[in-house]
Amino acid sequence: MFERVVNLYRKSGRPIVEEGAFSFDGPVTRELRAAIEGCQGISAASGYFEEGPDYNQGLVSFTWRVSANEFGRFYRDVYDFIEGSEKLSAGQIPEHYYLIQEDLLGGVDPPTPELGVALAVSRMIGGLAKLSLSSSAFDSGRRKLLFVLPAAADVAPRTVEIDTTITRACLHADKPDVTLLEAMTAEEEGRLHINEHRQLFRISIASVLARKREDVSESPFQFLVCSWAEVLKTYQMNADCYVQKFSFEKLRGEVARIELDYATRMAAVLGDGSGKILALPLSLGGLAGVWATTDVFTALGLVVGLVLVSLLLSGLLHNQKLASARVEAGFALAMGDVDGSLAKYPKSLQSAIDQARKGFTRQLTFLRKVHNIVHPLAWFPPIIGTVMVVLKFGLSSLYAIVPALLVCIVVFAYMRERKDSSTGR
Repeated sequence: MFERVVNLYRKSGRPIVEEGAFSFDGPVTRELRAAIEGCQGISAASGYFEEGPDYNQGLVSFTWRVSANEFGRFYRDVYDFIEGSEKLSAGQIPEHYYLIQEDLLGGVDPPTPELGVALAVSRMIGGLAKLSLSSSAFDSGRRKLLFVLPAAADVAPRTVEIDTTITRACLHADKPDVTLLEAMTAEEEGRLHINEHRQLFRISIASVLARKREDVSESPFQFLVCSWAEVLKTYQMNADCYVQKFSFEKLRGEVARIELDYATRMAAVLGDGSGKILALPLSLGGLAGVWATTDVFTALGLVVGLVLVSLLLSGLLHNQKLASARVEAGFALAMGDVDGSLAKYPKSLQSAIDQARKGFTRQLTFLRKVHNIVHPLAWFPPIIGTVMVVLKFGLSSLYAIVPALLVCIVVFAYMRERKDSSTGR
């Protein structure tokens, strides 16, 4: 409907609009007649013929009363538009409007640079109203928005209040990019950490507004429009810090998981063989049986048994060394992913990684000390037992010791072969 009114105005030669009406008195053309007929019968809310149309010998005269409501309104220029439209300062884009000086029909003709800024600022107001901690509307349509700058170390919280009146100076600022603001205030479910990012944007707005000097006459909202690029930059910095901190916290949990996991594995390596290591005191007790016996073959049988126990214990300790080496390699591989950008991490995270490494190293060192002590002790009973047999039975026991030693050498060689093959794999 409103497009027909604008078409009538244009076909009439864009006469002066006075007191909400424009008149025409002149020759009628085919296009003008079609425009007049198109406006006849439309809703009075969009305007109406106050006089005429009167046709007389190829001439026509009429007066059209222009509407002044949401169904269509004429404005002198873009400045009259921002000052006269209540919707614009409330964050809403009017659907039907016409700028006389620019000859521009809103929503149809491409906007001028100044009109583009005005429409973008209106969209910005709509987004700010959703982010604001408090929003109230005036009778003129403009809003009063409230933002709070959080307390710092020696600065109390500061409340910043803005009146969303679009001034002429706002149109001379760069066109604000409100894509991020609109995406952030869109009502979509399931977006992660959206409330945290909205809070970061509020803080960015408040921090930029707090930089406004008191001796500058421009309004806070005008200052915000002119500094919008700074708001986006501040938000990006705050968001990067937040995401980085979130990543660091996640990484800190990963380090703790690695530390606990490999500490448990290392304890399991020692725990699996701790019960079998108790065979060492039993072997020491077997030496009493060697000394108490009166038969050389019985004594040698006991010594051979001590040798077999020592071989089994040595194999167990060797297997534990292999297992601890695998755990060490796994820990180094897991921590290698964490160490990729160690210098960029916060001091607290660097300290946590260093403590994890030191704790694992201490546990591994203790396990190796246990192996280095127990392994030689495992061969102490058979060696002492052999010496006891020689001392008790003399050189006559050598003919029985030699076959026993051969058996032990064969078993030892077999065990060594198995160890080498397992290490090769």
